Amino acid sequence: MPITQGEIVPGSAVLALPGPGAVVCGDDLVTFAIGPTLAVIVVAAGDRPDGSRITTAADIELRAPFPPAAAACLSGDPPPLVALARMADGALVALGPVRLTRRGGHHGRLEDAGLYVENPLPDDLLDRVRPTGEAPEQPSLDWLDLVPADPLAALDRFVTGWFADEPPGVPVSWGPPPLREFHRIAAGRDAVHGHSARIAREPFGGPWPDGLIPFGHESDGVFRLLLDPSEPDPRVFYDYDGDLVAERDRLSAFLLHFALARAALDGPVGGFALCTAEEAARMTAGLTRVPLRPLSWPGVAMHTYAGPGLVIHTGPQDDTGDHHEMYVGARHRALLRPLRTHHPVWEVFHD
Repeated sequence: MPITQGEIVPGSAVLALPGPGAVVCGDDLVTFAIGPTLAVIVVAAGDRPDGSRITTAADIELRAPFPPAAAACLSGDPPPLVALARMADGALVALGPVRLTRRGGHHGRLEDAGLYVENPLPDDLLDRVRPTGEAPEQPSLDWLDLVPADPLAALDRFVTGWFADEPPGVPVSWGPPPLREFHRIAAGRDAVHGHSARIAREPFGGPWPDGLIPFGHESDGVFRLLLDPSEPDPRVFYDYDGDLVAERDRLSAFLLHFALARAALDGPVGGFALCTAEEAARMTAGLTRVPLRPLSWPGVAMHTYAGPGLVIHTGPQDDTGDHHEMYVGARHRALLRPLRTHHPVWEVFHD
C-alpha cells in the first residue's frame, strides 16, 4: 500500500506494509517492522538529544540499543526503508522513503545509524513531528564590549555563555600566552577547539621554517596554522604545503575569531548558504558585526556577526566578491526560524 508524506497511517496498515512474516521489534521510542522486501521504522516524535530522533527535515538518527533483527537489517544490505513518526496521541504520520547513510559501531555491535529522508519534510510537517518550542533566554552579548581592546577576555565571556551547560575541564598549557589562555578557556569544551579546523592540544610535526611551530590545522589537511613561539602575541600563518599566508589579526584576536567561526561552522544547529552580497547583508541585518579584521578562511575575507544565541560567519569566496559564503550557528533551533524564509539559498539548513 503506497503512503503519502504527512498522511496519518493506521497501525494495522503499517504492520502490513512489510508483508507476511515481518519481524516486529523495538519499543515506544523506535519500532521496526522488517520484511524481506521492505522495512518500516517508526520513530517517536520529539527532540531527544540522547536518543533516536528526527534531527532535521532530511535526517533521522537512530541510537542503540537495537533489537537483534534491527541491528542485523541495518548492519547489512537493508531492503527499501520507509519511516513514520509516532505522535504523542499514538497517531502515525508518514515521513516517506528513507535510505541508510551512516552506521557506527564498536567491536561489531551497532551503536548508531543515520537515515536520509528522500523528500525532506516541509516546515509545517517538521514542526509537527519535531516540535521546536521557544528558545530560552540567551547569554548576554556584553563580550562584544571587550572587542577589540581585550579579545581574550571577550573569548572567555563568549565561551562561558555559549557553552554554559558544559563545565570547564583541566587545561593543557603550551605556547605563547594567548594560546595558553585559549586552552584554559576551551578546557572541557571540545567544540571550542573546532572540527572543520582545529587548535591542537599539543605541539605536532616539524621541522618548520623560520622557527615557526604548528598549533592547529584544517581537518582535511588543507593547511596548518603556524606561529612564532618567541613572540608574546605572534602573527598567525596558514601553511599551504610550504606556501605561507599571513592572517590579518595577531594570535589573541585570531583565537576569538576562530572560536566564533567554529560556533557558526561546526555546531549541530545551523546552516550553510552560497549567496550574493545583498542576501548576506539582508540576513545579517539587526546583528552586530564583531569588530575584528576579516578572517582569511574559509573565504578570503570573512566577517562575523552576533546576536542573542546566534552567530553568522560570512564573506566573499574569492577576490571578485561576486559570490559569498554564509555559515550560521545557533544555540537553539527556534533562533533559526527567522532565517527559514531564505531557505532557497541554503545548501544545508539544520534547524
